[in-house]
Amino acid sequence: MKPGIRYIVTRDSENQEFQIGDRITLYPDGSIGNRAACGWMPAKDVPEATRGMLYEIDAKWAANRRAELDAELADLSTIRSTKP
Repeated sequence: MKPGIRYIVTRDSENQEFQIGDRITLYPDGSIGNRAACGWMPAKDVPEATRGMLYEIDAKWAANRRAELDAELADLSTIRSTKP
């Protein structure tokens, strides 16, 4: 996982801490936010809590994020540089 990317759990973790359908995000400090549970898992507990878990990038989130970035780039292309 990479920080800042939203993922969907596709196989439960062994201890059921993360379950199929959970939308999760890895944070820079190593903790994981779980939108479905409205909570987070501290970094020290992540290895045990994610054992056996599988996940994939949330395609809907990725498409929305790409659209946002494309719009920002389009805005930037309209800005003209002024040189002294």
